[in-house]
Amino acid sequence: TGGDGLSLFNAAHTIRAGGTDRNIFGSGDSHRPFDGTALVDALIRMNRMVGQNGIQLLPVRNVKVLCSIENLPVVQKHIESKYGPNTPNLGESSSSTEALRRRGINITYQAIPYLTTAYKDYWFLVDLDRAKDRLFMAWMWKPRMASDTTVSNGTHENDCSTALAPTSLGWQHVFSSIGNGAAITS
Repeated sequence: TGGDGLSLFNAAHTIRAGGTDRNIFGSGDSHRPFDGTALVDALIRMNRMVGQNGIQLLPVRNVKVLCSIENLPVVQKHIESKYGPNTPNLGESSSSTEALRRRGINITYQAIPYLTTAYKDYWFLVDLDRAKDRLFMAWMWKPRMASDTTVSNGTHENDCSTALAPTSLGWQHVFSSIGNGAAITS
């Protein structure tokens, strides 16, 4: 979850100052497949995200696109192509590395090798700078050992335990699309 009890990717994340915000495409839109227009629109959406105080966050600067192995060639084509990915006559592509860099956005991409084929169309954007402040490993309790020692066959055994888990303080560092073109109704 994203800290508000809702799924990490949701169209109605609650804002403490009032209202909601989203980190998917909006109601009436669809879960767009990855292309240059979808990437630019997703970056604009991330730049319009607000914090819990209702104030718009700083624009994204360091973004990584995560996708499946099957979707990697499509992602690479749209990010690496300086001009329209299929025709050079379209002018400079607004989703190219150079165009985004001139807007102050450093973009990279990576395939998630363990993302199964069932999720091959999914794609995600992660603002690495925002993620530094929102993702961490949280302790429920630090390692502790029981004071009782049991000796068994010359081996000293102590019971010990710890609990930790990855924790997300927010959802404003990520954006996602299922990529199947399904309509978003909520």
